[in-house]
Amino acid sequence: MIRRIRDGLLMGVAMFLLSACSKTRSWEEEVLLNTGETIWVKRSATYSYQGGAGNPFDMAYRPDGTPSLEFAYKNKKYHFDEPIGLLVLAISPTGVPVLVGPASSGAWDAVNNYKCTYPFYVQFVPDDSGEKWSWPPAIEPWLYGLSTNLFRSYGDYKKAQSRYTMKDKSLQVFFRDPQLRHSQQIDPSYTGDLCNMKRK
Repeated sequence: MIRRIRDGLLMGVAMFLLSACSKTRSWEEEVLLNTGETIWVKRSATYSYQGGAGNPFDMAYRPDGTPSLEFAYKNKKYHFDEPIGLLVLAISPTGVPVLVGPASSGAWDAVNNYKCTYPFYVQFVPDDSGEKWSWPPAIEPWLYGLSTNLFRSYGDYKKAQSRYTMKDKSLQVFFRDPQLRHSQQIDPSYTGDLCNMKRK
């Protein structure tokens, strides 16, 4: 009985310490849409004190997941909170905002049983509430070639800013890496490593 009480107290203290070590970071991003319009998007992510992937002793505040996203378009509010790294916010030919990210980001494809597509991205389409999002079996061709307009380098808590312009976002390191073309824009030839293995 005493052992159970002790274990329960230790568990409670550990959970308290872990929760006390987490921080929420929020910021705004300027987003240039494919229509030529510019809007501001609100992002928010939770960070906790944890070791690095390659070095568990490299302790720092790192994101627990991908940031949520909120924005308004044509007087309608939208909210997105799926665990996937987004690349593009675009307006469809019918005037509906859509979001696009690599299907394998955060193992989203495995969790949602998303089959290999060509290219290997997922397109999110909102319902009338702007809160729930569905996805077609493959992204639509009008998205091909659109440049990344959402912030991707949100991992460094110490270098956080409260606002990011499109110019700020153009300075992200991945934009200068020729091997990351699929992250710089919606690349119609992108298949992803896992999808390539499944095709063999």
